[in-house]
Amino acid sequence: MQNKLNWGFINTLICAAVMLATSHLTPFTQEDERKAAYVRQSSAAARLTVEETRKYRLFLGALALLLAAVAMLFSPLGVGR
Repeated sequence: MQNKLNWGFINTLICAAVMLATSHLTPFTQEDERKAAYVRQSSAAARLTVEETRKYRLFLGALALLLAAVAMLFSPLGVGR
């Protein structure tokens, strides 16, 4: 029998896709616009430099590769048969 915990990663991807689709299909309200303007204004002071952005993206890419490798290593779809 297959362990149901192995499907957690796939469930996470499905939930993320549903949330993304819902947020793109739901119209913005004026309250949402006001909150977004506030976030843009407050984050303008915390802009990253080009070097910081490059390091951040490199770290996120390495983390994504690590998570994908671990998922494939221990999943029944990969090497963990």
